[in-house]
Amino acid sequence: MDHQRHLHTHYFYSGLTVAAGVAGICLVGYLLGGVPLAAAMAMGAFCVSINDVPTPDRHKLLEISSALLLGTLVTISVGLARAHTLGLGAAILGVSFVAAMITAWGRKTLPLSFSMFFAMVLTLAVPLPDPAEAQRHSLLFFAGGAAYLVYAVTVARSLSFRTRQQALGECIAELAGFLRDQAAFFDPAQDFDACQRALIRRQVALADKMQTARDLVFRKLRTERDGMLASALIALLELFEHLLSGHTDYTALRRRYRDEDLLLFFRDLCLKGGQDLEQIALALMRDQLPQATVNYKAELFAIEHEMGRLRRDAGSEGSQSLLMGVYDRILHLLDQIEHLRRAAATPMPPEQALRGVAVEHFLSHTSYSLHLLLANFTLSSPIFRYALRMLLAMACGYWVDLVVPYTAHGYWILLTIAVIMRSSFSMTRQRQRDRILGNLIGCLLAVFLLWATSNPLVLMAVAFCAVGVSHAYVNVNFRYAAVASCLMGLLPTHFLDPGSQFLAAERLLDTGVGALIAWLFSFVLPSWEATAAPRHVRELLHAADTYTRATLDPSMTPLGYRLARKQMIDASATLGGSLLRMLDEPQHQRGAERALNELVSAAYRLAAQLASVHILLQMRGAELDLPAAQACMAATAGRIAGLLDGNLGAAPPCGVASGDSSAQAVLRRRLEAIETEAREM
Repeated sequence: MDHQRHLHTHYFYSGLTVAAGVAGICLVGYLLGGVPLAAAMAMGAFCVSINDVPTPDRHKLLEISSALLLGTLVTISVGLARAHTLGLGAAILGVSFVAAMITAWGRKTLPLSFSMFFAMVLTLAVPLPDPAEAQRHSLLFFAGGAAYLVYAVTVARSLSFRTRQQALGECIAELAGFLRDQAAFFDPAQDFDACQRALIRRQVALADKMQTARDLVFRKLRTERDGMLASALIALLELFEHLLSGHTDYTALRRRYRDEDLLLFFRDLCLKGGQDLEQIALALMRDQLPQATVNYKAELFAIEHEMGRLRRDAGSEGSQSLLMGVYDRILHLLDQIEHLRRAAATPMPPEQALRGVAVEHFLSHTSYSLHLLLANFTLSSPIFRYALRMLLAMACGYWVDLVVPYTAHGYWILLTIAVIMRSSFSMTRQRQRDRILGNLIGCLLAVFLLWATSNPLVLMAVAFCAVGVSHAYVNVNFRYAAVASCLMGLLPTHFLDPGSQFLAAERLLDTGVGALIAWLFSFVLPSWEATAAPRHVRELLHAADTYTRATLDPSMTPLGYRLARKQMIDASATLGGSLLRMLDEPQHQRGAERALNELVSAAYRLAAQLASVHILLQMRGAELDLPAAQACMAATAGRIAGLLDGNLGAAPPCGVASGDSSAQAVLRRRLEAIETEAREM
């Protein structure tokens, strides 16, 4: 299912359209002026295409235009400096520093940064004997990039709805994985802590995909089909809250019923729910109407039979409320999956779909202000330290290129450093492994291709396929992208410099040298995750306090509640992601690893308890004694604010009173659990 799904994701479609665009521009160049013209124009198209990622239409024009402008400046500066060793070194270091520094503007500039590195390295691969040839090459680079800009904007507008539809489907598929991970908690044979770690890892990925879906779906709301996607996304977000609220009773269920088949029936029901969500996602990505094909009758019958048997057993009456609560939530979960399916198949006006939700508050915003960039020119900034680290690593790579006698293509060392070196140590380490293995496979494939055929059409076809694969897999599986990138980097040089000799052993050695340099310099001015942990912890505590107040304040608006919920999810995902990256760092650099892990787990449980209270108020609010409930919620919110501020001696929580209704008793127990998790945090 995962392999089938990937063929319909926006990643695959983006790779396909990028490869077609670069190939088309190369073909036009070949018809106009032969191989040299085609190669130069394709180089410009390719470097610009790195920025052709799924994004709102108006953002795409800005991002690709920036890549075209900066890529051309890099090409002309490096090309003119080729005749002077010191001048070329200065150009390489200047480009490397600037390309690293612009990542201060956020993740949106990562493709722009890499496109600058690639423009620099490919310019080093082209034989440019004099300044006139360098200028001509830069003009052709610009022409190819400009042609791709027009192509990309045209394709983006024609595929705008499909891109948003696929992003939504990808988000639903990730939510299906989240539900499958939750199902593991019903299996007593599964280690609880391992299940918790897997769920936190999934939540980090899900938070990123939900934000991508918001940015694409909520930014363009004009037609009824746009409204359909918006309605489905809102239904998905509400479904996620319901899934989150279900993470409140697993410990008690395992303790009381670990030997009962009932838990396995709950697990199977959740697994089928994940399968149902997966099919909705696949239908969306295929541009089909989602159909109900999953049958839950067997699991529902088995659960009702087991609950009836337990109800008849002596001494089991007192525990039925726990089982009924879990069962009711799962039934409501199945209803919400069906609601999501209907929303994904029902066109409606955008204003009806939004139901008054001000979606602009939920969109990500990237600032390109000069002040933000200048503010990072300090050694305390991780971005500035990364830029200095990159500058020093590229300087070392350039020096090795000058002194090692065998380097026929020393630019490969610089390319390896640029690809591997990242601002975080864990990402550098991961990319180092994937790059070395990917280059090994890529070099062997290139040797085989050049041995098997000298037909330029075949070789260029493989190179263009590699462009698409690299673009499609760079954010999915970097090892696959590394194999494709190796082919993409090696085969075009066969046309750019036909007289050069291709030696696989040298390319592999260059890769090893570049990877070693990147690894060594990853320890220079490092930015360890433990350094940023206090800031992430403060943000999480603040988000927890805000979410608690929003949940327990009856006067809170739906918009205020949703914003607080999003802030809590994002803050816990940020700290969880930082913790996962910390685990790849050297042991002596891991700061309070165990405490941070427990904090993230407690924050997740707190969010689950708060979500369960919100759903309880929605579903059973009419059964509550509102004045008493509101007084207890207000007192709880105040005590939690003190707990999160370090006042562990806060007053005891509201207890369950003898005259409480069933709903009132459940609410009081939930509030006690909320305080327990806040105290744990």
